[in-house]
Amino acid sequence: FWDVPNAKLIATRTGLADRVWTVVASRDGNHFAAGCHGGTIAVHEAKTGKVSQTLGAKVAPEVEPNLVLTAAFLPGDKELLSVGWDNALTLWDLKTGTPTRTSLDQPDEFTAAAISADCRLIATGDRKGVIRVWSPKGSLLATLDEH
Repeated sequence: FWDVPNAKLIATRTGLADRVWTVVASRDGNHFAAGCHGGTIAVHEAKTGKVSQTLGAKVAPEVEPNLVLTAAFLPGDKELLSVGWDNALTLWDLKTGTPTRTSLDQPDEFTAAAISADCRLIATGDRKGVIRVWSPKGSLLATLDEH
């Protein structure tokens, strides 16, 4: 974890249970979330690097591996939106750790995903080179196969 204005390393986090595929910061800068290969998300306190919460011990155990491709804290930092290889959007209530999962109708597994800064759009890419744009509720907004 870095103090960017002062270019100073604050803490190094090691020992997570699995490979980390994405790291995102909360909007207020107080937390970081690390999305892992095994489908878990470790929420860290930014000042100490300590894990304050672990989300998602395999929401969809039938899908292996259920890696977390990307995540974003929603405005207010009370919820976290994640996108996984299991073709699902998961909205996490950070107070309770409760997930609300929405499967996306995509024929091939995600290989990439991004969430817009305002959390109003989610873009996913698949192995066939198709990019799809989704709403946070899981509605398909656009398909981009010529890029």
